Amino acid sequence: MFRRALTYALMFSLLFTLPAIAAKLKGVEYPDKAMIQGEELALQGLGLRSKFVFKVYVGALYLKTPTSDADAVIKANEVKQISMTFMRDVDYDSMTGAFKEGFEANAPDKVEMLEDKIEKFLKLFTEEVKEGQQMVLTYKPGIGTMAEQGGKVLGTIEGEDFMEALWSIWFGPKPPSKDLKKGMLGIK
Repeated sequence: MFRRALTYALMFSLLFTLPAIAAKLKGVEYPDKAMIQGEELALQGLGLRSKFVFKVYVGALYLKTPTSDADAVIKANEVKQISMTFMRDVDYDSMTGAFKEGFEANAPDKVEMLEDKIEKFLKLFTEEVKEGQQMVLTYKPGIGTMAEQGGKVLGTIEGEDFMEALWSIWFGPKPPSKDLKKGMLGIK
């Protein structure tokens, strides 16, 4: 009797200590909250990046101040994060090419001014992204945008100007896909 009660008590406590899964898309699950150096961010939404018929990644947007306004997301000078879980291998040239296209399509007026920062950012990525691996971009005011791949910190690019150009890739006028943008913004 005591053993059964203890087992139930342990199971019950585990249910309330595990992170809550807020959303699932194409088999990829994300928790409803993310803690970034003591700051709690809320999951805004999930979107699928596909190219032709291929699923590339599931993107998640975490915000300190939730909003579905794309311009507000780009300009928010507060802790925020984009996490991408890749559903296929993506080689270095394809990945950096996609970033370059995104900057040119969504921040054409800033590309020349930010050329050094963009090049520094692209050089952070030296390996292909493997299926199942995560790429995480986290912005912290006063510090910059930190890039991680597969749990490894690659580096940080300083500046609110760079962050706005980078975030415009997903939330600017010409995102990789409209469904990805809407999903990450939590728009049904």
